[in-house]
Amino acid sequence: MNAVRGGGYPRRGVVLLEVVVSLGLLITGLALVGMQVNQGLETARESDLRTRALMLVDTKFAELAAGVLEPESDDDILVGDFGVVYPGFGWMMEFEQTETDNLLAVTLTISYDGDLRAEQIANPERESDLDEKDVLKDGAVLAVAYRLWPKPADINMSRDYGVDLTELTEGGGPGEDGEGSYGSGFLDQIAALLAEYPDIIKSDGSIDIRALSALPAEEFMELSSILQMLTGGGNINSMQQQMQKLLESGSDEERR
Repeated sequence: MNAVRGGGYPRRGVVLLEVVVSLGLLITGLALVGMQVNQGLETARESDLRTRALMLVDTKFAELAAGVLEPESDDDILVGDFGVVYPGFGWMMEFEQTETDNLLAVTLTISYDGDLRAEQIANPERESDLDEKDVLKDGAVLAVAYRLWPKPADINMSRDYGVDLTELTEGGGPGEDGEGSYGSGFLDQIAALLAEYPDIIKSDGSIDIRALSALPAEEFMELSSILQMLTGGGNINSMQQQMQKLLESGSDEERR
């Protein structure tokens, strides 16, 4: 009787060992599945952040092209964030002069910081205090893009062409017979367009690129092509003299 009862102990030990091994394999399998799920979620999150970063690259370059962003010097560095619209994202734009005159190399960096996101959501009115170190810190950079950017032409109607701003914006343009005080051709077109959109010219006589880019497409293309004619060909001095003569002749006719 004792021999039979004692013979069951090895079987119980084997069963217990099988249970322990099975439980261990189950736990290991669940851990591996959990790791895979977590890794998949993290990959999806990083992919979403990088997709947004690429979209924000296009946004900042569009602002640069429209004149919303403008460097103060050829080697300027601009830094900022996107506020509560895209919390946690920051950007840095570095400018560098190239071998070509009036052409700058632009490096745009987009970063993301979870702590910054929490701060912006908690306090939407907070002012941006990002610096270069915040954007470039380890693990923060999501995208880096490069672009060549032509500096806006420094066109000043008074300084470069001797144009009287008062006459140009108020009394210029072709008359009833099609012959205005500025003669014929594109000078009349300039006078007519600037009379219709006086905000294009600043008080110092320079062209406001931001106001120019805000014009309707047809007027923008027309005035842009005219301004290119004014600055193209490298014959600015003779063109300035021609414009001055036309202005003087127009003033003489008015005095008569």
